[in-house]
Amino acid sequence: MNWKKMKMNNYQKFILLLQNYLKENLAISNDDIQRYSIKFLSDMKNASLNDNNNYYLYDGDKKLNVIKMDDFTNFYSQIKSNTIDIKNNINAVDAFLINKDNIWFLIEFKDTKIKSDSSKVKHNIIRKAYGNWYMLLDILYNMKNKNLVDNFDYENPTKFAKNNVVYILVCSGENNPQIQKFISDAKSEKRHYTPPFMNKLKWYLFKDAYVYTELYFEKEFVNKFKYE
Repeated sequence: MNWKKMKMNNYQKFILLLQNYLKENLAISNDDIQRYSIKFLSDMKNASLNDNNNYYLYDGDKKLNVIKMDDFTNFYSQIKSNTIDIKNNINAVDAFLINKDNIWFLIEFKDTKIKSDSSKVKHNIIRKAYGNWYMLLDILYNMKNKNLVDNFDYENPTKFAKNNVVYILVCSGENNPQIQKFISDAKSEKRHYTPPFMNKLKWYLFKDAYVYTELYFEKEFVNKFKYE
């Protein structure tokens, strides 16, 4: 599909940005870009597959196309290894997509228990927020002169993040019954539930940061999401 000849939504514009970033920095052809794109373009269900490859945290009927940022980091690290000594992939979330209102959603799936004393899990969740945002900024500014994305504030990215970027953690309700109760209580008060360890993301970095269990995620996010 030649998106340059058609009106693109916000999500499609960002895919075009990533494709051109790969073409320029990996020196691949237009014919090859589709083969590369298949490796990081997917849908919400596949993005929610757990690390053991035996359980989808989102298994609903509605299909949402997403960018699997965790897979895109393989290309990003390859590019960066040509200029700096990089030994490990940057931490990135499972899914990224942009809605009709130009709200950018970073989505991380966790099927494990998120315990009050589980600092390793929490640290991983926070690292992915910062790591993913850094990678996005690096790509955006690397491609700034190409004028492929007109829905980002290059003059004030901090303000843009506070107005347009949302981080959603999707966890297992079965493994996290207390969190599920907190989400339900927040929903009755017409607000989102933000765990204490995610408050800094909400206060200082993004427009919002909150958690859903898989059922609330399907009902409140997936079923209501619109690209345009």
